[in-house]
Amino acid sequence: MKLVILGASSGVGRYAVDAAVSRGHDVTILVRMMTSYDFPASVRILEGTAAEPDDLDRALAGQDAVLSCVGIRFHSPGNPWSGFVSPDNLTEWIAQLLVGRMRKAGIRKLIALSAAGVGDGARGLHWLLRLLLRFSGLGLVYRDLANMEAVVGASDLEWMIVRPTRLHEQRANGRLKEVTRVGVFDKVSCRDVAVFLVKSIERGGFEKSVRQLSQG
Repeated sequence: MKLVILGASSGVGRYAVDAAVSRGHDVTILVRMMTSYDFPASVRILEGTAAEPDDLDRALAGQDAVLSCVGIRFHSPGNPWSGFVSPDNLTEWIAQLLVGRMRKAGIRKLIALSAAGVGDGARGLHWLLRLLLRFSGLGLVYRDLANMEAVVGASDLEWMIVRPTRLHEQRANGRLKEVTRVGVFDKVSCRDVAVFLVKSIERGGFEKSVRQLSQG
């Protein structure tokens, strides 16, 4: 499969590149010039950003499917009070561009990374997590992700939204479970989520579905 991975410079996106290459896919990524390139030799690397229409068109040309792992970044990773490096509507803006550009390029399959508790998942959040969203920058992040989900959900693409619980960089254990309630200590490996994304895009048949995942 010819696969575009957006948000490939870190986190789930970075591991998704490794997972896709190891499973024999032809991977294209779109990264900024200042990104430290440390990707498998077979990966097609384009310099640019998914927030720019022309860059996105270059990346999508001739592709079969898209994994979007973009997200807002804080100045200090892990500190939701440190302010944003990214615009506070980043994922919504990219989703708006992506839906139109994918349609133009004839690409139907899209999986987009979100977060547990976004949108209708909010009713399953622990009350402490709801307080954190209310009084930190995470609230704006979740609002942006909810808007992104709305854009993707209103499209005619074959889409899946994946909402992981708190991501960590520890080793994968290969076990995931779907959850409706999200506790303070729930977490999931970036590596496990990345493999799930790649396997899901391979299988297809996920049209208009939302999967909320935690460690099994």
